[in-house]
Amino acid sequence: MATIWPISAFVPPIASPPPRFAAHVPLAFDQAVLRQLHNDVTAYALALRDMLFAAEPLRNGWLRAVNNSEGRNLPLRVRLLLDGDDELHAIRWETLSDLQGVSFARSQRIFFSRFLASADVAAATVPLGERRRVLVAVAAPHDLVDYGFAPIDAAAEMALARAAFGADLEVDVLGFSFGQAASFKNVLARLREGPRYDLLYLVCHGTRGWG
Repeated sequence: MATIWPISAFVPPIASPPPRFAAHVPLAFDQAVLRQLHNDVTAYALALRDMLFAAEPLRNGWLRAVNNSEGRNLPLRVRLLLDGDDELHAIRWETLSDLQGVSFARSQRIFFSRFLASADVAAATVPLGERRRVLVAVAAPHDLVDYGFAPIDAAAEMALARAAFGADLEVDVLGFSFGQAASFKNVLARLREGPRYDLLYLVCHGTRGWG
């Protein structure tokens, strides 16, 4: 089932829930077709998009949501919530695009995220008097070009991060140019063994691995 409803930066207190653009729309995903397209990312993305928007109520609801966000000059927030179905979790949702072929993950007008439920309902709290702490990890090895990746200016990325966080956050840095490589092992070790971090800011190249 799929549901689309408006989300804005500020929703004033109201007596009833906000209107939904589409609600409880049954969807069908052909897992066999998606598996056949496993190694063709472009074809996979198109097939997934066509399956998602095949239902007219959902397609129309999506268009209304897009028009609503554009009319308010707000980004469209897309939050994916999957509950208890391993086959649905196995779908490569990061490849999804809209009806015009714009990738959710790459769009500057769409904020796409996965929502993970938890049985732990305890509220997360920050101790009074403590500054928020962020770990900035910049993965910029010197041999990126040898593997077909563009080089990363670690110093420039670090400056951008510090400018974005300002003076309100305590910033720790992890990266080859700053004394310790931002490897997966080192990032995990810092998160587990270092001070308590409220945010991880990661700068790196990415590649899609199949299988």
